[in-house]
Amino acid sequence: MADKRDLALEHQRRYLRPRSAPERLPGWWKAWLSAFAFTMTTPTGIIIGLAVRHVYEPQSSYALLFNGVLQSICTGVLVYAGLVTLMIGGFNSPQVKRLPRLLQLLLFFAVYAGAAVMASLKIWK
Repeated sequence: MADKRDLALEHQRRYLRPRSAPERLPGWWKAWLSAFAFTMTTPTGIIIGLAVRHVYEPQSSYALLFNGVLQSICTGVLVYAGLVTLMIGGFNSPQVKRLPRLLQLLLFFAVYAGAAVMASLKIWK
C-alpha cells in the first residue's frame, strides 16, 4: 500500500515540476517578435508622416485616391474581424448546433446579407 502512495506522490512531483521556458511556451521568440512589431507600428507611422509632410498635398488626386484605398482596407479589416468573431461565437453555440442544417445555412447567409447591407450604407453618405 505504501508503494502505491509513494508512486502517486512521485508522479505528482514530476507533473508539478517547473518546466523550462521553451517547453512551456513553444515559439517564444515569435511572441517577442510580434510584440516588438506591434509596439513599433505607431512610431514608424509617425516617422513616415513627419518625413513626407512637406511633399504631401491633401487635395491632390493622388492623396485622395491613397486615402480612399487605405480607408477601404481598414474598413474591410474591421468588417472581417467582426464577422469572424460573430461566426465563431454564434455558430459554435450548442443552440445553433441543434438546429436543422437548412436553418443553420439560412442563419449563415443572413449574417452575410447583413454585412453586405452595412457595407452598402457608404453609398448614401
